[in-house]
Amino acid sequence: MEKQLLVVMIADIYGYSRLTQLDEVTIVDRQLKYANDCIYPIIQEFNGTLIKNTGDGFVAVFNVSHYAIHCALKIQNDISLLEEATPEELKIKYRIGLNIGDVLSDGEDVFGNVVNISARIESICVPGGVCISGALHEVLDNYDEISFKDIGLHKVKNIKNPLRVYQWDSEANTDFREKREDNFHQNIQFCVSEGDVQIAYSSIGKGFPILKAPNWLNHIEYEVRSPLWSPFLKSFSEKYELIRFDQRGNGLSDWEVEEISEDSMITDMRAVVDSTNINNFAIFGMSQGCAFAIRYAAEYPEQVKCLILFGGYILGRLKRNTDEDKNRHEIGMKMIESGWGSNSPIYRNFFTSSFLPDASKRESDSFDELQRVCTNTVNAMRIHEMNSNVDVTKYAKRIKIPTLILHCEGDQVNPSKEGRRMASVIPNAYFKTLTSNNHVLLEGTNEFSEFFDQVDRFISDI
Repeated sequence: MEKQLLVVMIADIYGYSRLTQLDEVTIVDRQLKYANDCIYPIIQEFNGTLIKNTGDGFVAVFNVSHYAIHCALKIQNDISLLEEATPEELKIKYRIGLNIGDVLSDGEDVFGNVVNISARIESICVPGGVCISGALHEVLDNYDEISFKDIGLHKVKNIKNPLRVYQWDSEANTDFREKREDNFHQNIQFCVSEGDVQIAYSSIGKGFPILKAPNWLNHIEYEVRSPLWSPFLKSFSEKYELIRFDQRGNGLSDWEVEEISEDSMITDMRAVVDSTNINNFAIFGMSQGCAFAIRYAAEYPEQVKCLILFGGYILGRLKRNTDEDKNRHEIGMKMIESGWGSNSPIYRNFFTSSFLPDASKRESDSFDELQRVCTNTVNAMRIHEMNSNVDVTKYAKRIKIPTLILHCEGDQVNPSKEGRRMASVIPNAYFKTLTSNNHVLLEGTNEFSEFFDQVDRFISDI
């Protein structure tokens, strides 16, 4: 059994027993036709996974919350149109309930409290309607201008605490527009990399294209609503087209993969480039992403116009041949194994605080949450092991394009000497330190503004 953050959709036909008693053959025929020709294709259209047919309904799961909502609304709208000419007493009307949370899965079915709550919410729903949990509504409130009404707290069977439920008003505006500015809208898509691995990617903004190399902790959907990452992404999107993707084993990309390696990171980058049809672009590498940015640029020099590298390295900890780095690697592995995604003081002090010593509680909490949603403990350890064994020195020596290297002077995760080492190996690289102790840039700080000033000047000069 494995846990994964998912939206669970549960639906059934209202009054199914009564309908089949009235006209069993006709009802079952229409039900099967709607399922095969309408409902299941819509689930697929919105990148959902059909878990099972329940006879008079279905169970599906989604990685992307607003895709799940759009899917539910389209199903209800399309079924309503198909049933428009049917006498009222014989109309097929679905009730749909959705909830979000950590779901247990054995690869074929889903289990746990999140699923149970979805079922209870569905039973509350009016025929032809969509109801969602308070947890899902909180997530959606950060994305969309939505037409859901608070229908209060509901005490339901076998659930200890009353549920806050929101119901779609079919008479209200159903245009699910992004609240964010147009240039910050993202359309999440999927491509297939080597080994039949699905990679989730998106782009935000317009302008000169910048491909973001994979770095540890990715979740392209969560990041746009994170108080830590959202300002960073928005600043990029104001002048550039930033293409991002979730590395394999992480975020919305496939988690159950055979290979997580330096080679596979490059393969996944190439899959995204091929799917987006970009050329003559910059690569932005952050932290571990610097190594992959360098290697990709060396292997595909005809595609890459320049490199922007921040807080990274060319040698992973186990390649630096120091006792300190070896010990930090081993401590990191143990801490991941025992506390991944935890907000315990001990773990936070080692992990979150080392990345963000100057962060606010809200920013630190968001970083903790990103840990929880981006991947599981096993994959986090695999990625950590991969990063510690990276060595792109030979590729760095081959770089002939303009390269900007920025590094925070007090970075505790990757010391600034690693940035200087990178600059000494890459021919004609420009190196600049920023006055900060953080590994991740924080909105409102001088180094945040300076970073984008440096990037803007660098790109305008090439």
